[in-house]
Amino acid sequence: MMKKTLTLLTVILLTTTMLPAQEEKAPEGPWTFNGMAGLNFSQVALVNWSQGGDNSQALNWLMLVNLNYTKGKSAWGNALDMGYGIQKTGENPASKMNDYIDFISKYGYETANNWFISGLFNFKTQFTKGYKGTDENRNLISDFMSPGYINFNVGMEYKPDDKFYLLLSPIGMKATIVTNDSLSTAGAYGVEPGKNFRVQGYNSRRYSE
Repeated sequence: MMKKTLTLLTVILLTTTMLPAQEEKAPEGPWTFNGMAGLNFSQVALVNWSQGGDNSQALNWLMLVNLNYTKGKSAWGNALDMGYGIQKTGENPASKMNDYIDFISKYGYETANNWFISGLFNFKTQFTKGYKGTDENRNLISDFMSPGYINFNVGMEYKPDDKFYLLLSPIGMKATIVTNDSLSTAGAYGVEPGKNFRVQGYNSRRYSE
């Protein structure tokens, strides 16, 4: 009797989109809203696969929403971009694929054709703790609000269309926040050891498209 070898490769990919990427606007209102969100799950199962490899599972979530206001010479744009993903391969513990929170708000008042006096606020951090190294020698390198970044700029903005702008900012501030005690004690991300904040002033130019 011939011995039969079972070879099985199973790939499962599930994608769910929860919000359409389209614009919603009140008939006569100055506000516009658009956004999208997605949840993706994938799995690879191997049984006697001759090429080798490990079983794996991955789950990834993302969301991007925009809320904008335009009336007269005023233009105010807000965007919130978030994502979180984990994966597990073989017997290894689950690890993060991505983890971010990014919020940006920009207000401008038009003074000339395509030129605005503008202020920009940007906040960035992540949801959960991040580690580096193996299970036996794993080090904490990040956490929620460790770091957290706040940027604020004021200046003149050139905006020829909705997809590109150039902000010339003679006034700027960057704050680095480290609320995790072990990271702040070690002076992570440039904060003074034992402190939770670091504030810097600088000049900047910012491009976006």
